[in-house]
Amino acid sequence: MSKGIRTVLWVLVSIVLIGVVGWKIFTYTIGAMGTPKCSNHRVWKVGEYDIVEKQCLGFAGPHYYPVYLFKGGVEISMITYLEDSCEAMFVVGVGDTLVFDLCANRIVK
Repeated sequence: MSKGIRTVLWVLVSIVLIGVVGWKIFTYTIGAMGTPKCSNHRVWKVGEYDIVEKQCLGFAGPHYYPVYLFKGGVEISMITYLEDSCEAMFVVGVGDTLVFDLCANRIVK
């Protein structure tokens, strides 16, 4: 094999290798940006409902605290944050809401 062909093959293999590694790094970075890391922050048990406040951290910015409503282990509603430290209002259907008093561990409405 001549020196010119060997050089061209080496350059092509190098370009393909750099392209593959670059693509892997790019997709890993984009994937990490769209997947926040969450852990349970606070949990309340009110009757047959579980209310879970999660502490999440996305790709950039401060922590945020979404709140999920579960019934029988199935998520039925979510709010982006608690507006009041004791009261949480979830929309569970069209025109149907549940209001919880988290300080007294009871359903208000």
